[in-house]
Amino acid sequence: MSYETVDRALGCEGLLPTTKLVLAMTAKFRNTKTGKCHPSQATLARACGISVSTLNRHLRVLEQRGLIKRKRRYNVRTGATLSTQYSFPDQPVSTRAEHET
Repeated sequence: MSYETVDRALGCEGLLPTTKLVLAMTAKFRNTKTGKCHPSQATLARACGISVSTLNRHLRVLEQRGLIKRKRRYNVRTGATLSTQYSFPDQPVSTRAEHET
């Protein structure tokens, strides 16, 4: 778990409580030894007590704010979609993404 990320989530102004929860729960799944974080959307949604579509709305906000980065992963042999990999940038981007059209 990344306590720094959780602290950042809780102290981030302008985020809805559910968005903060999504960030904190995503950080909970981060392996502190490897830095890897790739829970499935179903697992993450279940941990937050929300639907996958609601989860994706909150993940979009977190990505726009620069609090997370998402990278789609695929099986190189079969091309099958794997769970998304999440990373946590050191410095959040300003809130300019919320105001872009």
